[in-house]
Amino acid sequence: MAEKKQQLVLSIIDFLSSSVSDGTVKSDDKEGLEVAIQCIGEAFGVDPDDAAQRKRLSIAPASLPTIFDVFIKTRDKLGSGTSSVSQVGNLRTRLLPLYIVGLYCHSRCDF
Repeated sequence: MAEKKQQLVLSIIDFLSSSVSDGTVKSDDKEGLEVAIQCIGEAFGVDPDDAAQRKRLSIAPASLPTIFDVFIKTRDKLGSGTSSVSQVGNLRTRLLPLYIVGLYCHSRCDF
């Protein structure tokens, strides 16, 4: 299996494990989540208890939550709230005057 996918799986397992241990997950749900962690690991061939595999697949010092936070901040900074259609419209509005000048210069062979 591709190493990148296994890195992602290990990151997900680490996130779920930390959610179990830090109290994010209700105590009633801990056992089910622990079973899910085992199933995910087995399905993707990732053993979080294997030190050699953990060393090879770890994304430390980063973690899935920190990567997600960076993504959210970047997306918000770039203003992803605007649709791509409106971005294209804004681009056309800015480029139209340059296009007209270009056509004028081309028609006069003044380029």
